[in-house]
Amino acid sequence: DRFAIEVKQKLEDRSSDNFSRLADIETQKDIKKISIDDNYMLDVLNWTGQRRLGEISAGQRQIVSLSFIMALIQVAGNLEVPLFMDTPFGRLSGVHRDHLLDSIPKMASQWILLATDTEFTEVEANALRQTNAWGKIYELVKEKEGVTRIVERDVHQFIPKRKSIF
Repeated sequence: DRFAIEVKQKLEDRSSDNFSRLADIETQKDIKKISIDDNYMLDVLNWTGQRRLGEISAGQRQIVSLSFIMALIQVAGNLEVPLFMDTPFGRLSGVHRDHLLDSIPKMASQWILLATDTEFTEVEANALRQTNAWGKIYELVKEKEGVTRIVERDVHQFIPKRKSIF
């Protein structure tokens, strides 16, 4: 029992620490802590200790989930496991995107993104280049109906199809 309590506390602490790195200032004002109850259900607490999970946005839920997933990896001994994310930025604000692009390459041994051209723009490409942790990029190229080719691109030369509006 003592071991389970200690691990649960470590998960809560690491999740909350990760959350403070990934969340924007406004979200951090709303959410003080990530909590794990006795049934190992994840929740978030506000500054008065009230449960708030049902009241937060989809983007905030994604940040909470990522914080917890990274905590699982860290508490288990920083395992060398890839973090897969499909449409990773779809529900996130620009600030949350920026925090992920800055923090996740430092936290995860490998980060695999499956992104559309609307969410992986020049902004995201340039941010990942600056981390020096961007290893490979592959693009799906439709050749004809029913035939798609996977093409490896050079990360330093790659220019996303969708440009920044700035």
